[in-house]
Amino acid sequence: MIKITKTYSLFFVAALFVAVAFPSAVMASGQWAGTVMYVSDGDTLVVRPDDGGEKVKVRVAMVDCPEKDQPSGLEAKEFAKGFLETSRVTISPVATDRYGRTVAMVFREQDGKSLQEALIANGWAWVYRDYCKDKVLCPAFQSLEFIAKARRLGLWSEPGPIPPWEWRHSRQ
Repeated sequence: MIKITKTYSLFFVAALFVAVAFPSAVMASGQWAGTVMYVSDGDTLVVRPDDGGEKVKVRVAMVDCPEKDQPSGLEAKEFAKGFLETSRVTISPVATDRYGRTVAMVFREQDGKSLQEALIANGWAWVYRDYCKDKVLCPAFQSLEFIAKARRLGLWSEPGPIPPWEWRHSRQ
């Protein structure tokens, strides 16, 4: 069993406080607002920008949810859908991926909570360490993942969950 120490908890609280209390400090410029049209899977959604532009396919930055055909994949999608249901969101782009999707931080406008934080804290996503490079958010997200795993939340309730990047590789 994983032990959560007092020092580890204090680090987590401090990092998470900075990330949540000062989201503008960790978000890229060029952010925009819109309405979630639908959730494709746990870490991909389609958003209609408020400016009336075309729908944008958004890949949620820094996390990787189980694939739809993978154990916990549909549950991750349903969690994201429930979290974002009829929500207006703020999209803070960080990159464009090789499929042309906008890779972004996703925040609910009603309370400023990030989809990334919610997915990880509830055990429906891994921190995507290959793409998580932010010096404030990544340690906070890793702490959330550690706690979700210790509490056996979401995908961590299953024996030996396979990270999606390994699942995809084994399917090729």
